[in-house]
Amino acid sequence: MKDVRELPGFGQLPVTSVFSAGAILNAEDYLFAENSNARVNSFLKQVIALEPNFVFSFNFWPYFDESSSTSGSEWSCEVVKKERACFDEESCHFTMYLSKARRAITALTGNTSARLWVGGTGWSSPKATGLKSPMASCDDYSSNGMLYHYYSNFLAWDLSIPAAVTTTIPLTSTSTSTSSVFEPEGGGTTTTTSLASTAT
Repeated sequence: MKDVRELPGFGQLPVTSVFSAGAILNAEDYLFAENSNARVNSFLKQVIALEPNFVFSFNFWPYFDESSSTSGSEWSCEVVKKERACFDEESCHFTMYLSKARRAITALTGNTSARLWVGGTGWSSPKATGLKSPMASCDDYSSNGMLYHYYSNFLAWDLSIPAAVTTTIPLTSTSTSTSSVFEPEGGGTTTTTSLASTAT
C-alpha cells in the first residue's frame, strides 16, 4: 500500500477487501470470523491500524441462504421468498446481514459510522446448481418474476438499516464459489448482477 499511496492521485483513495457473508455469519460475540480457516477479525484489525481509508465490503446473497423463520410443518415457500427478496423489514435476510456486519464493525473499530459497502448481491434465474433444498423445490423461487422482484426491491431500498433489526434467524451461507453455484441447471444463461451501495 505504501507504494500505491505514493502514486499521483492515489493518496486518499478508499481501500477495501471484499468478504463473503461467511465472515460474519459464523462469528460469535458480534465479531468477525476468527478460526483456523478464516482469521478475518485479526486481518481487519491489522488493516484498519495501518490504513485510515479502509472500507468494509461484503457480498450478500440471500438467494442461497438456507435458514428461515419457519421450520418443520410450518415451513413456507411464500415466507422464504418474502424474507429473501425484501430490504425494508426486520425479517429481511439482507437487512439482517447488514445489521450483523454493522455491529461487528462497530465492535472492532468503536466507530458507528465506519464506511460499509455492499460489493455484490443478486438473484438467479434459472435455478442455480448451488441452490440447496428446500428452496430448490419452491415454485417460482428461481423464476424471472422473482429475479425482477428482488432487483426492483433493491433499487427501491433507501440504504438504511431498520434500527430495531436483530439477527433472530440463524443465518447460513454457502461456502461454494459463485462461479460454480450460479451455473444454471439444464443449460441456459443465469442472470445475476453485481451491485454496489453504501449502507450506514
